[in-house]
Amino acid sequence: MSPVLAQPIAHINYLAPRSWSGWPRTRFYNYHYMNLQQLTEEMERFVEAKGWNAPGSPRPQTPRNLAASLSIEAAEVLEQLQWSEAPADRAAFGGELADVALYLLQLASVCGVDLQAAILAKLAENHKREWQ
Repeated sequence: MSPVLAQPIAHINYLAPRSWSGWPRTRFYNYHYMNLQQLTEEMERFVEAKGWNAPGSPRPQTPRNLAASLSIEAAEVLEQLQWSEAPADRAAFGGELADVALYLLQLASVCGVDLQAAILAKLAENHKREWQ
């Protein structure tokens, strides 16, 4: 299920450490469509560039830490809807949703979960379920 991507229309410049020889500093993507694998790879590059996988990192990427961060960010999504049925600031709301998605991608990656397969399996399971 790997789609053919259109010609890249945007890029991200990384400030990668000079010691990373051969590491691409610019990646090109079609931002109209990135699949979960590409998003996960981009998240992993970001974490690596920040040094958060290094021993002694102030932000160790452990399942517990990532799950806690995911929960905290989900609460921030809810905060955007406190006392309102719609977010007052759609850009801020989108940023909080993106934080949740990024932590979810990282948590799945660290735990070795194929998130796309898990989502599709859950959808198939839910289609069979009787909803009251």
